[in-house]
Amino acid sequence: MKLELTVPERVGVLHLLAAFDLFVLVFTFLYLGLGFVKYTGVDVSLPDANWEIEDYSASKTLTVISKNSLYLGTERIALQSLASRLAKQKESENVDMILLKFDQNIAVSLERQIIDEVRSLGLRCVLLGSSR
Repeated sequence: MKLELTVPERVGVLHLLAAFDLFVLVFTFLYLGLGFVKYTGVDVSLPDANWEIEDYSASKTLTVISKNSLYLGTERIALQSLASRLAKQKESENVDMILLKFDQNIAVSLERQIIDEVRSLGLRCVLLGSSR
């Protein structure tokens, strides 16, 4: 009795799919792996950048909610005493920058007044906001 082969002699589709998956996998690793290769070439001395990330460690936050509601850090202060309080902070805690947070309902004239007071003391201003 002779045994007959029931499977066809040619390569099946399943074998081709496995080979294609293997090819895609190897190609993906090679393509992504080349992105992590350190660039080669001649070493050069690059110049310093014109800008750098600000250091906010010597700063205080001034939050303005309304004309009568100002907060330096977490302490509530009056608008009239703003200049004297900032001068004290500048001397005692070596504060050189004020982070300003204004409520969206604050008038632009009040914002300008506060910014001018802060800058008149020689402090830098950084306006903080949120995107909508």
